[in-house]
Amino acid sequence: MINVVRIAIVGAGAVGGTLACYLTLYGSKVVLLARGRSLEAAKGGFYFEGPMGVRRGIKVEVVGEPNGDVDVVIYATKAYDLMEAAEGVSESGWGEAFQMTLQNGLGNEEALAEVFGREKTLSSVIYISAERVRPGAFRHLSGGRIYMGSLWMTKEKKELLGLLRNEISRTPIRVEVVDDIRYWIFRKLLWNASFNPITALLNMEIDFIVRIPEALILAKRIMGEIDALVKAIGINLGEEVIEKTVSATIEMGGGETSMLADLRRGRRMEIEAILGRPLQMGERMGVEMTTLKTIYEILTSHPRGVL
Repeated sequence: MINVVRIAIVGAGAVGGTLACYLTLYGSKVVLLARGRSLEAAKGGFYFEGPMGVRRGIKVEVVGEPNGDVDVVIYATKAYDLMEAAEGVSESGWGEAFQMTLQNGLGNEEALAEVFGREKTLSSVIYISAERVRPGAFRHLSGGRIYMGSLWMTKEKKELLGLLRNEISRTPIRVEVVDDIRYWIFRKLLWNASFNPITALLNMEIDFIVRIPEALILAKRIMGEIDALVKAIGINLGEEVIEKTVSATIEMGGGETSMLADLRRGRRMEIEAILGRPLQMGERMGVEMTTLKTIYEILTSHPRGVL
C-alpha cells in the first residue's frame, strides 16, 4: 500500500507549472518534466503568483527526461501532444505508474489506454484560470478545483486517487474523487465547445463576449447540441444546465480562453479534442450538430487550426 504518493507532471505550461509550484511549496514529492527554456529557467527557481502572494526562487524539481520512481504521471500538455508525451513516458520507468489525463475535450483517457492499458489510466477535469507569464513564471488567477476518476474504475485506482486527492488538497486547489467522471468531462465540454471557439473567432475575451447578445445566442445553440449528444449517451447534466452555465459565465467574466490565448500567441489550437471528437461522436449517435460543425469547419481552415 502506498503511503506517500510520488507525482510526476508532464508539461510546464500554465496548469502544469501552477500545480508543480503549489505541490512543491506544500511539501509534496513532485517532479516536473519540461523542455527547452522552461528547463533552463528552473535552474534559478520558478516565479509564482497566487493567493499567497508572490514567491520567487521556488525550487521545483525539474527534469528533461523521465527519471526516478513515481506513482502517478499527470499529463498537463495540450491534447494534441498527449500521445507523443505518453509514448515517451512509456519507454521509461514512469511507464509503470498510473497515468492521468488533465486535458480538455474528449478521447484523452482512451488515448492513454492505447499506450498503457485501461488498468493504468485515470481521468481528471480541472477548473482553474492560470497563465504562464514566461518560461518558469506562473500566475494563478482564479478557480482551482479538480474532479478525478476513471472511465474504468478499480479498487486500486480509487485508493491511489484518494491519496492523490489528499496530497493536492493541502494546496489551495480543491479535489473530489467521483464515481462517474464522464459527467464532469461533458460538463466542462459544454462550456469549452461554446465559449472557446467563439472567443477565438471574434478575437475577444470572455468579458466582452458576454456583453454581445448574438454571441450568447450562438453559445447557447452550441451548448444545446452538446447537451443533446450527452443525453443520447445516457448522461443527464441537469435541469437548465445551459442557462446556469451562461449565467455563471456572465457573473464570472474573465479574460482569454485557452483557444484565444493559443491563437494570439501563435500556437496551435485544441480544435480536434474540443470540437472534432464531439462531432465524430454525434455522427455515430445520430445527433445533428450543424452549428458545431460550421464552427469546426471555420476554425480548421485557420493555419493554426490544423488537426
